[in-house]
Amino acid sequence: MNRSEDEILNDELIGEAVLSLLKSGGPITTQSLLKALIAMERAEKDATRQAALSGIIAEIGGIAAAHAGATDKGSRAESRQNAFPRFNVNIAHSSGKKMH
Repeated sequence: MNRSEDEILNDELIGEAVLSLLKSGGPITTQSLLKALIAMERAEKDATRQAALSGIIAEIGGIAAAHAGATDKGSRAESRQNAFPRFNVNIAHSSGKKMH
């Protein structure tokens, strides 16, 4: 699958932002990623990279806003009630002994 140059640039810019967050030792959250991308956009001199950063910020900001809207409708605990657990920690071994 061939990726366009725009997709590759977007991935590189997001990677740079994530690396800066990792180096700073701060939390890796959507909001911290947006802040890092905005700072990169403001400091960027290259018009192509600046335009790419604007698009990335708009896209991630839209996703974050949609997610925030979804969590505003109900608490996180309520939204988890319809999820199936991947592991059932209450399963006992058939012999009654602990498995670990």
